[in-house]
This record gives sequence, C-alpha cells and structure tokens, in this order.
Amino acid sequence: MTIRITLATPDDAPLVYQIMQAAFAEYVGVLQPPSGVDLETVDDVCRAIEEGGAVLAWLDDSAVGVDKAVGSARYAFHDEGHTCYVGRVSVLPQARGNGIASAMVTFIEGIAREKGCASMEIMVRMILESNVHLYERIGYSIAETFVHPKGGAMVAKMVKPL
Repeated sequence: MTIRITLATPDDAPLVYQIMQAAFAEYVGVLQPPSGVDLETVDDVCRAIEEGGAVLAWLDDSAVGVDKAVGSARYAFHDEGHTCYVGRVSVLPQARGNGIASAMVTFIEGIAREKGCASMEIMVRMILESNVHLYERIGYSIAETFVHPKGGAMVAKMVKPL
C-alpha cells in the first residue's frame, strides 16, 4: 500500500469534511470543552480551503485496485506568512498507524517552505498524548502550554523550525 497526498480544492470540501467528522467522532463527549469540529459545516471547510489550504491522503493498494481518501488536514499562513499553522489533521480510524498523518504534515511543510515560512505550528490537546508524541516524532516540540480558551483542557502549542 502506498500513501499519496494531493492538494484539496474547494470542490473537495465535502470529502475533507466527511473525513474530519469521522476521524474526530471518537472525541465527542470526551474532550472538554468539545472540539470546534463539532460545529463546523462544509461551507466552513470550503472557506478554510480558500483562505489557506487543505490536503487529502489517499491509500493506494494497486493489488486490489483501491484508491480511497483516508485522511485530510488543513493549513493557513500567519504572522505575515512567516508561520504555517496546521490544523484538523484527520485520519480515518481504520487507516491509522500507517504514517498517514505524518505524510500529510510533511507534505504541508513542503508547501510552507516553498512559501518562505520560517516555522510550523500546531495546537494539540495534552490529553491526546498519542498526538503529542506523533508530532514530537516528526520534529515538533512543545513551545508552550495553556488552558484551552473555553476552559478545561490543557493545550500544547507545538512548533517546528523550517
């Protein structure tokens, strides 16, 4: 099986939305405060793609002729284009453990380098330890931690210089 990453277009917003909702479903009722994913619409995703960008991850298995979208992630540029923020990294539960999230984030890092960004940034809830460790494995480090703006959970701001 091979992972293929493609840029998402506004026309792909329903697919990005569907993957995101399926990937974050396990956190409903678990995360406090609830994830903002729960309130997003396809139109919100379309707007995010138009204002920044998104990628789709496809799992290819040529032996059985399968080409299925199994992941998505969004990005936006901040600080006058010096920082690329990655968000809503989503992998379908049945496809996890195959390096898909890492591949999407690495792909976005390439886009950020081409745009001249100096660093990458991602926010992660500290309670999601496996996500924190995932980003640490691909070179991100915790720059700061803070209480979620809506209260409750601790959040880590993770950064990576480019």
